[in-house]
Amino acid sequence: MSTRPSFVCAILSFLAACGASNGAQQGAALNGKPLNPDQVVVFIHIGHSTMAGRSDTPEYLRPFNYETHPQLWAYSAGGHWRQAKEPLSPDSMTGKWAGPGMSILRTALALAPDRTMVSIGHGHSGLNGGVCRNYRKGRPLYDTVMVAARELKGRVTFGAIFAMFGLSEVNDLANAPHFGDCIAGLAQEMRAELGEPELPFILGDWEVGARAGVGPDSEAGRIIIPQVKQLPARIAFMGVVPTEGLSINPADEHHLDMAGNKQWAERAFGILKSNGWIRWAR
Repeated sequence: MSTRPSFVCAILSFLAACGASNGAQQGAALNGKPLNPDQVVVFIHIGHSTMAGRSDTPEYLRPFNYETHPQLWAYSAGGHWRQAKEPLSPDSMTGKWAGPGMSILRTALALAPDRTMVSIGHGHSGLNGGVCRNYRKGRPLYDTVMVAARELKGRVTFGAIFAMFGLSEVNDLANAPHFGDCIAGLAQEMRAELGEPELPFILGDWEVGARAGVGPDSEAGRIIIPQVKQLPARIAFMGVVPTEGLSINPADEHHLDMAGNKQWAERAFGILKSNGWIRWAR
């Protein structure tokens, strides 16, 4: 007799149903019963190299990032499911480093322990095009998350979109004056495609602790930071994660380490909670 917990078996039954027909099958079931979409919460997370993952320290947070949990999953296009662990949103440089994906899922689970939390994520180095405009609809990186998200539309609860942009725009300086418009357009496009006009969009502020030529006083920083401050007034259901005091990877002086990722996620969910945007946790 299998020793696998019945809850895990139930989740696997649901995952198998969702994966059929390249994610197009309707009426997915949880352990043979119709699925209640309120029980499965999906978070989309996109952005630059910190989102992709650039640290595996401090050591004490390795289990938090690299051990699975029966209620935490990752989904990718074509009906592909796996139990979540880092890296969840890697680019070609990530290797085994961790981004904020597991921090997002574990923070969400702490708020709603009876739910199943799902990651759909992609991070991309600014050195290779990981800037806001390349995540816009019709651009190279848009479908890295939106194909998968479309497959789950109407069958899950979308919890929020989390984004890390700004610092990477040092590699796209000519478009820095249009950064605010880019973020506003991206939020509108993703929400419209999912049919979720009130889906929270949470953007990380410029990393205050960044150095090595990409600090807040850099040319791009001086152009972009004022635009970021104006975004919550421009975009409904939008918040900006403050970055003061976040833990930075000392090896490169601008990427968050795993402690910084955890702090970032906790602040992001603090914004959701304080604004009453966590309906799935009620």
